[in-house]
Amino acid sequence: RRNLNEVFQSRLNYKKSFGAAKIDLTTAFELRDNETTFLDQNLSNFENDTRGIFDLSTAANVSNPVNILTEDQNASFLGRINFNYADRYLITASMRADGSSKFGKDNKWGYFPSIALGWYLSEESFMENVGLFDLFKIRASYGITGNNQIGSYQSLASLGTERYPFGGQGLGAGTIPARVANPELRWEQTAQTNFGVDLGFVRNRIQVTADVYHKETTDLLLNV
Repeated sequence: RRNLNEVFQSRLNYKKSFGAAKIDLTTAFELRDNETTFLDQNLSNFENDTRGIFDLSTAANVSNPVNILTEDQNASFLGRINFNYADRYLITASMRADGSSKFGKDNKWGYFPSIALGWYLSEESFMENVGLFDLFKIRASYGITGNNQIGSYQSLASLGTERYPFGGQGLGAGTIPARVANPELRWEQTAQTNFGVDLGFVRNRIQVTADVYHKETTDLLLNV
């Protein structure tokens, strides 16, 4: 078996401050190519074992070889912005576009947005006299992620090989349908909404984090 993975990545980052406001912009691009070649053959009952693997011709039982070549490509684009105002109000927004050769011809691309908001209440002036919290932050976020973890060519019809008796001359090789086409095969998507709070007490020696979320997956990549 041989696995060959080629990856090209490029990233651009830009940071800027405007008084109490800070902006951090990131863009990224990635190309990935994965190739796997596989060859398997079983040999047994050697005439003798003195030559071992250096003379396979002495094997009495030789199986039919199995060889496989699979390949898939992925392309990804990412844009993200982080906004911080006075270290109190935080916004992160991003957009991903991912393309995979594994899916149907009209469903190669998936689009995955996300946004997250944060608010440090412990930095607000109206919390100065409370005296209970060293850290008080509330968070909210929503985002969609994608999954393409299936084998290559699953959207395409495929043929397999079957052996059968032929003319009293032993086994012949024939071709049979192995899988029907599925042009609607597409990215599995998981959408999640999250609300959370972070609390710190006793000079942040004691910290508490609580989250509540709702997650839903659609177009599940599962063989039926």
